[in-house]
This record gives sequence, C-alpha cells and structure tokens, in this order.
Amino acid sequence: MKFWPLLAILILAQPALAETPTEAYKELHKKELSATCYEDLVKLRSSRSVAKDPPQTPEEAKQFFTLLQFIMPKTVTVTGEEINGDEATVHAVAPPGLGEDPATKTIGIIKLFKEKDGWKIDHEKWDSKVEKKD
Repeated sequence: MKFWPLLAILILAQPALAETPTEAYKELHKKELSATCYEDLVKLRSSRSVAKDPPQTPEEAKQFFTLLQFIMPKTVTVTGEEINGDEATVHAVAPPGLGEDPATKTIGIIKLFKEKDGWKIDHEKWDSKVEKKD
C-alpha cells in the first residue's frame, strides 16, 4: 500500500497529451515557430514522415530550415478537422505574410498521425493565391 502515493505522483507528473488534433496542431505550430534548428522540426513530425526524408548534409539541413522558417505562416487559424482513427486532417488559414498582397489567401492542409506520444505532423501543405475582387 505504500506505493499508492508514488503511483499517484507519477500519474499526475505525466504531461497531458492534447486531446484533439486541433489542439495538438496548435501546440506543434508554436514549437515549429520556436525551433532553432532542423532537428527541432524533425521531433514534431511522425516517424513515417521522417522515414521518407532523403539523406542530407548538415549544411543542406541548415539551408532547408532557414527556408522553412521564412515561408511558414506565423499566425494560423484552424477552420476544421477530420479524424479517422490514428490519422487526422486539420484545415487552417493564415493572413497575408509580410510583403504579400493583402488579397492573398493562404490555406493549409495539415495531415497528422497519432503515435504513442501523441499527434505528430505527417504532412503540412500551405498554398497561397491572390483572390481578385470583381
């Protein structure tokens, strides 16, 4: 019976996993924005996504990271989600980036995969287009 207090402490000390893909993506996006190197981003991705990466040198990873940080939307609004077992799709929009036409609409489709430690990014795609007004 002496182990019950220890068990309770261990259970309470565990980090809470985000309950929904939307909550998970919002947290993952914050971590994407605060990443300091490519390896920080790799930790946010699903193992099956990482397995598809082509080999790259440390210099290539650094250059790719710089590009990703530049093009990644800074402010994201989730507009919906679809869940199918251990897979989910989060739909999002982002306002025009610095220097973009104010009529630019940026739409994101983020595929997530649930692993033992929670939802991870499987694929993230953002498309921008300028919407002409009549």
